[in-house]
Amino acid sequence: MTTEKNVLSREDGSVLIEIHRDSDNILFANWVGQNVPLEEVKQGCALVKQEIEKHGCRLWFNDTSHVKGSWDEANEWLVQEFFPQAIAKGLARMGNVLSKDIFAELSAEFMAENLEAVATSPDAFQIRLFKEGDQALQWLRQHLA
Repeated sequence: MTTEKNVLSREDGSVLIEIHRDSDNILFANWVGQNVPLEEVKQGCALVKQEIEKHGCRLWFNDTSHVKGSWDEANEWLVQEFFPQAIAKGLARMGNVLSKDIFAELSAEFMAENLEAVATSPDAFQIRLFKEGDQALQWLRQHLA
């Protein structure tokens, strides 16, 4: 069973991000777009943070498989602003499904490396990158409380 999807759309009506939770309270976020700009990343992450805070989500399945192009512009903000706040609200694990687009994949790898460099403890927060969604979900389910 999943919760109702929360969808954030762009001004042109195209979907930026779809969010829902499953019966284990795992937060699912599906990002869509090309060269997603910093402002859109901030809008989508505000929705993610709201769900983490409101529902106590510790585990996040972050699907970027439908993203194309670089989003390096957002990496510094994600690492310095968003993730510390999300972790403080209880986020403990993020399984990130990679895009097949090389530039989007490199952006995700860059984010993960930067997060590991600033993480206070692997017990507090871990991120793992996956080529397939079922692998990410399996890893997250291993961390159910």
